[in-house]
Amino acid sequence: MGHYSSSIIELCYISKASKNFAPQDFLRLIREARKWNEAHHLTSILFFNNDSFCQMIEGSLKNLDLVCRRIRVSSSHNQVTHLETRQVPIKSIPKHALQFYAEDAVKRHFPGLSEELEKSSHDRIALIRAIRSAVLQSSSGNI
Repeated sequence: MGHYSSSIIELCYISKASKNFAPQDFLRLIREARKWNEAHHLTSILFFNNDSFCQMIEGSLKNLDLVCRRIRVSSSHNQVTHLETRQVPIKSIPKHALQFYAEDAVKRHFPGLSEELEKSSHDRIALIRAIRSAVLQSSSGNI
């Protein structure tokens, strides 16, 4: 793992919500995830639309492995689908332990991502492009 241990790794996944989320459920989930991400030097952006979570997470390979294990056993998610993991030269989400956009914000600010998340059969490449576009738009401060 030597070379990758200090590298920035980016991970994208999608999952289905295992229950209906009330506003207080989202607040608890976001609060806990932000605290955990901060402690593990991870940055991320989480989108929720059409009962789907879609997330890009950035950090060390070791800490991404830990968060992936945490997501897989979380009672909030099921049908977790790994989309892509890649090494990147710099973080796309440098300032946020967890930035969150729910249904209305996703539809209003990221219509391409919303459209991809609403499809029952996901085109992995189109979904990754939509995620990256949304992250770029969000990180540029245009929202």
